[in-house]
Parts: sequence; structure tokens; C-alpha cells
Amino acid sequence: MQAMLADMNARGLKLGIWTGRDRRTTGLILTAHGLADYFSTVVCGDDLPTHKPHAAGLIEILSRLGVPPEQALYAGDADADVLGGEGAGVRTVLIAHGRKIAPEITAKAWGQVDTPAEAYARLRAEISRLAE
Repeated sequence: MQAMLADMNARGLKLGIWTGRDRRTTGLILTAHGLADYFSTVVCGDDLPTHKPHAAGLIEILSRLGVPPEQALYAGDADADVLGGEGAGVRTVLIAHGRKIAPEITAKAWGQVDTPAEAYARLRAEISRLAE
């Protein structure tokens, strides 16, 4: 995970986290795993009055980062992530972890993979394609 995040930072990408967890728990997890410094911004479940799949959290991240939705890529492992991404106008890769995804969710995802490593490869390929 750290190598992937370091690579993304080295490419000059702005990274954010949108989680349903509360801020305290999120901070503890990021610090315990040495991940906090990789992210420019974090929006937690207790930061806004709305929750996933409402797109407000992702829209807030885009605003903080100064990134328009059409230039953003998002990876998540829940149906709510796909719905939130769609609501924010952001291309979203769904990490399925081997579970069967409802067709109406799959239709709204920009892509679907089984593992975080596959999501990283998909996002990296798109970033490289856009940089050409």
C-alpha cells in the first residue's frame, strides 16, 4: 500500500480519502499504518450531515483539492461508493473482493475489479493514458 501511495504522490497526484468511519478512528488507522502523510485531505462520516451514498463527501474532497470531477478517479469497495461517485460525476472503480455485484451498480461503475492491486493498475493505466 505504501509503495502504491508513494508512487501516486511522486506522480504529483492529489489524494483524498472519503470514509464512513468517524474522524477519530480514521486518524488512528492512518497513523497506525503510516498512511496519513500520503493524503492531502480526508472527509469522514462525522464531518458532514450527509453520508454515503450521498455525493457531498466526494464533492467536498474535490473542492478541497481543486480538482474538477471529470479529472478525478475514485476507487471504492462498496456499492455506496459507486453511487456517490456517480452523484459527484467522478469515474469510479468498484473493488468487488469477489462478491457478486448487482447489475444496476455495475452499470454505474467506470470499472470493476476484484482487488485493490487491480484497482491501482486500472487507475495507473488511466493516469498514464491521460498524461500522453
